[in-house]
Amino acid sequence: MTPDSPRNPISTREISLDDYRTSDRKAATRKGNPYVCTTMVECAGAAVLKKECHLGQKYKHLCARTGSKMKARMAIARKLLVIVYHVLGNLEPYREPEARQPSPRNKQKSIQRHLRELQKLGLNIQITEIENAS
Repeated sequence: MTPDSPRNPISTREISLDDYRTSDRKAATRKGNPYVCTTMVECAGAAVLKKECHLGQKYKHLCARTGSKMKARMAIARKLLVIVYHVLGNLEPYREPEARQPSPRNKQKSIQRHLRELQKLGLNIQITEIENAS
């Protein structure tokens, strides 16, 4: 699909992300619909407050990665618009993506990263793995 295709939900007619881009380079796009943009950003703000939601976890990840809550909220608004487009287009209910379990390598890297952070705070921790009861 081309960006100006009428079937593309993220076309320049709906949401303009120019003001929230991370790079200095500006794309040549028109302003989006301010009503749709405002509505989707408000919906994104409400969606990220849900604890066990995929969008809430994505929002936290993007906040940490970009350092800007507004950029993260705009990204979630775009995701919501895509979700709405597919739900209405396919006439199927929304299904939350399943949470992925971290791989053993990622789990070990996460443990080491947290240990380094605790050592920076002046704490020395000894780790023992808990056996599963099942």
